[in-house]
Amino acid sequence: MKKISLFLLLLLLTGCATGRKPPSSYPEHSYDEVSFLKIDYKDCFNQTNQSYLLYFYQETCHDCSLIKNEVIDFALNNQMPIYFIEANNSFPYRYSYNEIDKTIGATKYTDIWVGLTPEIVTINNYLAVDNKVGSNDVSYVLSTYRK
Repeated sequence: MKKISLFLLLLLLTGCATGRKPPSSYPEHSYDEVSFLKIDYKDCFNQTNQSYLLYFYQETCHDCSLIKNEVIDFALNNQMPIYFIEANNSFPYRYSYNEIDKTIGATKYTDIWVGLTPEIVTINNYLAVDNKVGSNDVSYVLSTYRK
């Protein structure tokens, strides 16, 4: 019993060390605040920074609304650039997590597609090195770059 209690305590402490805040702890934001960071899908790899994040979202997406304040707060207050792309029918959709992994290594916009929103793609030296889907994974990626 003592070992189980110690394990649970360690698990709880490690979970708290992720740097993630509950969604309610971020101020209320609007996508209008980051309009200067919104880019077209075709400009995924045409940014001046070599390393940045691409955030695919939809204003009508429930999971996107859960993390909207967190993502916008990150964009306004952190060193890692993040660009917002509103998902629409003008670019490819593939709904399999296995297919999302195929975007790793992409260097042109036609090789990046949206699985589900929210989605976050990590670009490093103009190369897609990570692609995560879902509010929990997006929050985790942001926490790794948070100041």
